[in-house]
Amino acid sequence: MRIEELIEEITLDQLQLENQHKNLIIDNYTTRQWVKAVELFLRGIGSHHTIRGNTIFELYSFLDQYRETNHLTRDQKWFVLHTLMENWNQMSCESRAAMML
Repeated sequence: MRIEELIEEITLDQLQLENQHKNLIIDNYTTRQWVKAVELFLRGIGSHHTIRGNTIFELYSFLDQYRETNHLTRDQKWFVLHTLMENWNQMSCESRAAMML
């Protein structure tokens, strides 16, 4: 299951995950998969969202760091997971449909 599918299910089912489950999710995907999820998310929200600018800037900085080092820290992946889960509903229906969710 792709990260995007997992986040969609968590969001739609309004699941409240415990830290141990979040750790399993983080460990189950490669850094490249996390980066791809961030790219899809940022593309999907476009310019019509209510996400704080600092959060968007942080996500873009993770992408820049990955391009330079091919690495994200565990804390960065944790931040990505939380950001996606909390803001997934801000993505347009067209973007979500394009991901075939």
